[in-house]
Amino acid sequence: MLRETRYYETRELTQKPLVKVDVPTALMLKLDGMEPQIVVAHLWIGEYGDVDRVDIERSAVLSEEGKEKLQQVFSMARFHPGEIDGVPVRTHMRIAVRLDRPDQPMQSEKRGTE
Repeated sequence: MLRETRYYETRELTQKPLVKVDVPTALMLKLDGMEPQIVVAHLWIGEYGDVDRVDIERSAVLSEEGKEKLQQVFSMARFHPGEIDGVPVRTHMRIAVRLDRPDQPMQSEKRGTE
């Protein structure tokens, strides 16, 4: 029997959480007053796919206000929950996100094209 209060790591799951309602890209990738950077977020996803908690790893560049904004934005995401043998479970996920300044166009992932 699976413990109800435990958040399983993605490596323990037979089905990882899948994004159902994504965070609006404009909100997620651009925050006022910060430098472009990669930020690591920890998401605790409930057995119904809601984000129960968001923590942002310590960042030398991101302000407390920026961390709070990111936490609010990630809280809007919804997932198909992770599963173990077909049973939905609470899951802890660690993800990396690139943030850009609002005054700069987003950089393309394509290389070698101008």
